[in-house]
Amino acid sequence: MKQFSKRKHRTVKKFLYVLGCCWFTQFSQVDAKASEGGHSVLKREPLTTSLSVYKDVALLRKTHPLVSQVGIHSLSITGIPATWIPESLLINILPDNKKTRIIDYTIEPNPSESGLVLQLGINSSDTATDSQRQLELIYLFTNFSWQINYVAELSPACDSLSFNGWIELKNKSGVSFDKVKVQLVDAPAPMRPLLKVNSSVTPSALSSEKTETSQIMEPHSYVIPDAIDFRKDGDKKVIWVQAQDIKAKQDYRVFVGGGLLEDRDGKIEHPPIETWISFSNNSENKEGLGQPLPGGMITIYQHDNVGGLEMLGQSTIPHTGTGQEISLKIPSTRSNKTALGSDIEINQVVSSNLEQTDYKRLSEKIVELGYHVTLTNKSEQAVSVRVILNLPNVEWTVVRETPVHQQTHPQEIFWVIDIPAKGESDLKYRLRLMKS
Repeated sequence: MKQFSKRKHRTVKKFLYVLGCCWFTQFSQVDAKASEGGHSVLKREPLTTSLSVYKDVALLRKTHPLVSQVGIHSLSITGIPATWIPESLLINILPDNKKTRIIDYTIEPNPSESGLVLQLGINSSDTATDSQRQLELIYLFTNFSWQINYVAELSPACDSLSFNGWIELKNKSGVSFDKVKVQLVDAPAPMRPLLKVNSSVTPSALSSEKTETSQIMEPHSYVIPDAIDFRKDGDKKVIWVQAQDIKAKQDYRVFVGGGLLEDRDGKIEHPPIETWISFSNNSENKEGLGQPLPGGMITIYQHDNVGGLEMLGQSTIPHTGTGQEISLKIPSTRSNKTALGSDIEINQVVSSNLEQTDYKRLSEKIVELGYHVTLTNKSEQAVSVRVILNLPNVEWTVVRETPVHQQTHPQEIFWVIDIPAKGESDLKYRLRLMKS
C-alpha cells in the first residue's frame, strides 16, 4: 500500500509539472504588471508588418499572436505613431472561421510604453484550440512619405547612358519600424470627405464633384522586394533601378500647337527647338530595366571627350511601364560641343520659322488652317527634327500634308523631318478643326 502511494504521488507530481509547462508556454508572454481590471495585457511582438505609403498618408498592417479563448483580451500595442487616425482602425481575427467575432473594444494609452492598450471583447462558439490564431490591425497615419530621384550620365556622343533611381523614404512619424514590407502608391489616398447636401450645395456643384472624381488618374503601385527597417524620425534610400551602357538616341523636337492654332494674321513665329534623349525601358536594352518606373525628378550629366563632366540640367520622368520609351528633355541653352563637333548652342544649330499661310472660318463651328514650317540646320552634320502638333480636344482632320504624319496619341500627331548638313527642309500641312 505504501509503495502504491509513492507511485501515485510521483504520477500526480509529473502531471502537475506537465500542466505547469503548458501554462507557462501559453502565458509566458503575459505581463502581469501591465494588467488592468484583472485582465492580462498581452505584449507579444507582431508577427508581420506591411506598409502601403501613399503621397499623403500611410497604411500600416500588423498581425499579432492572440490566445484562442473567449472573454476580454488586453493587447499592448507599441510603436503606434502619434499621428495615427483612430477612425481608420480595422480589426480582424485570423483565420476567419466565422465562429469567433469581436463584440466590442476600447483603446487606452499605455503609460509604461509609447503605445496603446487595445482591450477586446471576443465571443466564440468554436471550442477547438487554434494555436495559430492571430489578431490583424489595419490603420492609417501621417508623416511618412516617399519620392524617387533619378540620375543619368550621358556619353559624349549621346548614344548611351547610365541610369540610376533611388527611392527616398522619409519617416517622420515618431516611431521605428522593423522588417517592414513596403508598397508605394503614386497618388493621394482616396480619403476626400463627402459633400454635405444642403442649401448651399447646388446640383451643378455635385455634378462638378462627380466629373472631377471621374478624371482622377488610376494610381500605380510599386513593391520593394526586401523588408526594410526604419529608424525613428529617419530617412532611408533604397535602390530601385540601376543600369549601365543603355542604348540611347538624341533628337530635336519643336512643338507647334497651342496658341499657334489661333488666327495669327500672317505673323511668322519661331518656336524653340528642344533637344531630347530617348531610351526604352526594357530588359533587352540593359539588365536593370524592364520594370515599372515611378514618376520623379531626374538630374542629367554628360561626359565630354577630355574626361570632364557637365551638368545638363534637370527634367521629369512620368510613370513609365515596361517596354515604354523614356524621353528626357535637355535644356536648350547648353552647348552641344561633343555631339555636333562645335561650340554652337543647340538653339543656334537648328532654327525654325512657322508661317500660318491660311485661316478660314468655313462655318460657326468649322475652321481650316494652313501652315508652312521651315527648318534650318547650321551644323556640319545631318540632323532630324520631330515636329509635334498638340491638338485641342475637338474633332480634327489633316486635309493635306507633306510629308505624312505619324500618331501616338488621339490628340497628338508628329512629323519626322530630316535636314541635311548646312541645309533646309520644309513641312506643309492644312488642318480642319470642328468644334462641338
